[in-house]
Amino acid sequence: MKGGFTSHSLRRGMVAVSVAGGIGMMLVAFALAFSNAASAREIAESSQELQWANATAGASAVGRAALNQALVFTVDVALGVAKPEAAQIAREEAKTTLETLSSFAAGAPDESRSELDEVEELIEIGFSALGLMEEDNIREADTVLTRDFEPAYVVATASLRERQEAQAARINNAASSAGRTENITRLIVTLLIPAAAIIIHQLIIRRQYREREVHMEAQVEAERELNRSKDQFIAGISHELRTPLTSIYGFSEHLLESGFVDPTESLELITMINDDSAELSRMVDDLLAAARIDAEAIWYEIDPLELKGEVEHLVEQYRRSGTSIDVVGARTIGLADRSRLRQVLRNLISNAERHGGDNVEVDVSVFEGQAAIRVIDDGPGVSGDMYERLFTRFVHEPTDTLTSGSVGLGLAIARQMARDMGGDINYERTLGLTVFTVFLPLAAADALPVPRTEVPDAQYYDGKADADVIDIASAAEAKRQPEAQRAVVMFE
Repeated sequence: MKGGFTSHSLRRGMVAVSVAGGIGMMLVAFALAFSNAASAREIAESSQELQWANATAGASAVGRAALNQALVFTVDVALGVAKPEAAQIAREEAKTTLETLSSFAAGAPDESRSELDEVEELIEIGFSALGLMEEDNIREADTVLTRDFEPAYVVATASLRERQEAQAARINNAASSAGRTENITRLIVTLLIPAAAIIIHQLIIRRQYREREVHMEAQVEAERELNRSKDQFIAGISHELRTPLTSIYGFSEHLLESGFVDPTESLELITMINDDSAELSRMVDDLLAAARIDAEAIWYEIDPLELKGEVEHLVEQYRRSGTSIDVVGARTIGLADRSRLRQVLRNLISNAERHGGDNVEVDVSVFEGQAAIRVIDDGPGVSGDMYERLFTRFVHEPTDTLTSGSVGLGLAIARQMARDMGGDINYERTLGLTVFTVFLPLAAADALPVPRTEVPDAQYYDGKADADVIDIASAAEAKRQPEAQRAVVMFE
């Protein structure tokens, strides 16, 4: 027990470690993937800033050149060596470059606020110098460009250059980090896939092991239950078969020893022997029928039968032994196998005769579109806890009148046969009466009942009883053969 517990704990520990390792690797992979995404976002932001810095620096240089060119043309016009139109075009071009630089400044990233202020100051000085040129204030315009614009231009371009270098370095660092993250992620994913496969395989194997263990335990318990049921059944059937055999043996010994001196006593003993023999025969019939059903070796010859006549014929056998049974109802034609119907009714009537009250009645009628044969007696019936198990095999309670003195098969076999013939059997307790009702399909309105052939009581299976044991063995073998061969075995 200790070794099994240790092994089980070890397996659980291994699975826990594997699961924890797999989860850890997955978390690391997710973290690296997130880091890679952050690096990509950083590269995108730095690229945007670098693009702005490059564009702004270029526009600043173009604006500086355009302002100087406009000043030169303005001076040339004053000296009379250039046309005013040329100076105007140069000033317009300078204005356009300053506006372009202004648009770049308006789109500056938040991280470039310091550079933006310097560029805006440069633009303001450029527009001031351009205004002085348009007023032909050449000397003042030259002073503004030399004294104010040039230093501002140097400061702005230096700041933009620093921003360019910083963003380029940032991009390179982020790209290197992303490359390392990508390599690590690829390595972890490469390891994670087989690790996950191993964990899943272990979980599947463990689950299959548990399922097989549970299945094996269920099989062992089923075998134990089967052995217990077999032992109980053997003990019960030995007792039930011994009771009529003891009576038959004892009464017959008494007759052999004393002879038929007293006709009344002899007739009474012979009647008892006959009753016990009939009861013994019924038990054996139930056992054989149960075996045939289990082996799928039972079949039915369904014919239209005049049910009241069948009941009368069967009840007559009981009446000859001194039992008073009333048969009432109307002529009803139902569909059934004659020999199986006799066995069903024999079980029900024998129960009513042995365990019911003094009055037994069989009523044949039509009920809700079915033929109904009710076996009614005024006995006490069964207890409440036995009601649900009444038609279960091997139900045998000596304290219940309906199940004592039997092997616990009669009612179960009767219901199975009735269902195989398309009907059923129900039990109910109503108005102080015990009622077993056999339901059977009704025959067509124009159907003619099959005539009954007179067969000795011992052969009421219509010749099938003598072959029961052979048929059971044959059918058991047939269950192990293909379907195409089974019919040959069952009906040859």
